[in-house]
Amino acid sequence: MKKENFVLEQKLKRLKISYTNENGKIIIGKSKVDYFTLLGLIILPLISFLVILYFVINYSFFSGKIITFLFLMGGSFLFYSKRYISKKKNNSALKRLSDNAIFFEDNTFQKRFDLNNTREFKYSMNEISEDTYEGILLLVDTDNNQHKILAFDDENEQYLHNDLKWFIDYFSKYIKIKKEV
Repeated sequence: MKKENFVLEQKLKRLKISYTNENGKIIIGKSKVDYFTLLGLIILPLISFLVILYFVINYSFFSGKIITFLFLMGGSFLFYSKRYISKKKNNSALKRLSDNAIFFEDNTFQKRFDLNNTREFKYSMNEISEDTYEGILLLVDTDNNQHKILAFDDENEQYLHNDLKWFIDYFSKYIKIKKEV
């Protein structure tokens, strides 16, 4: 299982999802702050939008190119803000892997999932823009409740599909249940 843990850590690192390894027990935490996305795709477009809007309103500086740029900056800010918030929300609960079980912990919920109360792992994929796909890995318990384990996005649909299948295989082996896709 050490090799699989190493691969798990590498995948989590690549997907910018924070984790710690404490004596072989993996704790998957909240997603890391992606400073490139935060600064370059959220804050900078917002500042640009506000500065251009200020000049358009105060100096009646109207032009087709200016208005187009204004909409581009506003749209960029809204789209990437939504993605950033969604990723933070979907990865908000701590997941601790210990003794062939997954422990979910957040402000309102604490639960242990193991072979006895886990039915399957499955995933969903959504196209969120023309070149970005979101994948959500779910744990389905014996009462048919779905619990989000991970959510991440990628530009390549096939890479996302492969990562999600790998996570299903990993967690199924970890909990020792039969895998269903």
